[in-house]
Amino acid sequence: MKEANDIAGYVTETASKETGLAVGTPVIVGTDDSGAEAISTGVVAPGKMMIQFGSSIYMILGTKELVDDERLWREEFIVPGLCDISAGTNAAGSLTKWYRNTIFPDALELEQNGGPDAYITMMQDLDKIPVGSDGLITLPYFAGERTPINDPLARGILFGLTLAHTRQHMYRSALESVAYSVNQQLKIMLEHDVPIDQIFAVGGGVKNDLWMQIVADVTGKEISTPAITVGASFGDALMAASGIKYSGFESFNKLTDFIKPGKTYHPNKENHEAYKKYQNIYDSLYPATVNLMHCLSD
Repeated sequence: MKEANDIAGYVTETASKETGLAVGTPVIVGTDDSGAEAISTGVVAPGKMMIQFGSSIYMILGTKELVDDERLWREEFIVPGLCDISAGTNAAGSLTKWYRNTIFPDALELEQNGGPDAYITMMQDLDKIPVGSDGLITLPYFAGERTPINDPLARGILFGLTLAHTRQHMYRSALESVAYSVNQQLKIMLEHDVPIDQIFAVGGGVKNDLWMQIVADVTGKEISTPAITVGASFGDALMAASGIKYSGFESFNKLTDFIKPGKTYHPNKENHEAYKKYQNIYDSLYPATVNLMHCLSD
């Protein structure tokens, strides 16, 4: 059985013609996109974590040994001798896209007519809305949910709507809901006394500074973005260099020398304390409504 950075073979003449790569170029076994993205952020040792902000959220935390918890995914990681805990939120970027297309069509039309990016327009005044979106909490289960509930029949909820709320409140609440989901899963991981020493956030969502700050405030943990943000392709390149034992890249542990933080978001202690109330409500919403959600699918 080969490891992810082992050489699987070499570029053939046929493959060379199709790809432009030189005949004989070594090709490593490789891995999936999220695994490679995790490598690009330094998940090569216990305590290192990646949170991937794509259309969905994917979290990978390196651990010394397998963790037994049915709410999360756990497996041997692609780094030899390292295990991991994984978790996922089904709607993240797909949720913001839904808001853009459905709730902010004017922002999209403005972009299509040469105006600013719709997502930038949608962020206007969100920083003026207080923690908890004036008592509005979203369950982001717009496409069912993966961990920790593992329920394809789960439904989205906007809880606490009043006539005083605006679409800006709704959108901030959506961003906060993803942070609540991340924090809910972090809390489960920490129940097993696993260290979380460093968290790198990657993916398109990291372009949203307020969103990253919300995640830091909700979790109470520093969230960093990598200096090199090309993600999975960078991780693949690092593994390829390791596979051919290129100088300085001889092992997975050596790869961290080439992974540097870009921006770090420090949690606001006051905001973190305020978010605890809303996190507790978020954690209670699914158990309180799951039977009704399932009735909608009967």
